[in-house]
Amino acid sequence: MRAILADDHPVVLLGLRAVLQKDGRATVVGEATSADELWDLLAGTPCDLLITDYSMPAGKRGSGLALIEQLRRTYPELPIIIVTMISNAALLKAMLDAGANGVLEKSFSAEELPEAVLAIMRGRSYLGQSVLAALDAHKAKASESHFNWAKLSPREAEVVRLYISGLSVTDIAERLSRSVKTVSTQRLNAMRKLGISSDADLYAYSKDSGMLS
Repeated sequence: MRAILADDHPVVLLGLRAVLQKDGRATVVGEATSADELWDLLAGTPCDLLITDYSMPAGKRGSGLALIEQLRRTYPELPIIIVTMISNAALLKAMLDAGANGVLEKSFSAEELPEAVLAIMRGRSYLGQSVLAALDAHKAKASESHFNWAKLSPREAEVVRLYISGLSVTDIAERLSRSVKTVSTQRLNAMRKLGISSDADLYAYSKDSGMLS
């Protein structure tokens, strides 16, 4: 099985390659350190598996969920394994919904990546143990609360609700009679408290949590 690796940290690439070489099921045929490099590599290098970081320098094509969705549209048959530092269950689920065949946290054990490759070879998906634990915990809490409002102040929650409904920061400022700077700060504070770094991830998290129906 021919594999392409993508991560903006050379040490991570080195570790992934070492694990795959030791296992022997997959041969690394290319490596990329940004989304743009990845697209160029895929265009000219036949492969059977992509193992990529979730968040890399985006370039022209985007990163995160946008990258997964574009990859799935362009290469519908290419198995994609995401290796990420993210442990937020809503975002992990969003990666799967966007088209990932497998998800591993970067703290995965030495056995998990070979197991993931074997699962892909057999036409199955694969989730690392920590990912499964996060998703199971998320399901267990879903009946208690669709969204953890305790993390956000009432003003932050109000801004998030309006923002994901489609209003711009300027629109929200006008509606709530606050300054644009204040609304922008409240939005960023809410994202920080939720462990979210992009608007796309905020939208996905809100949808999965039930705030956005």
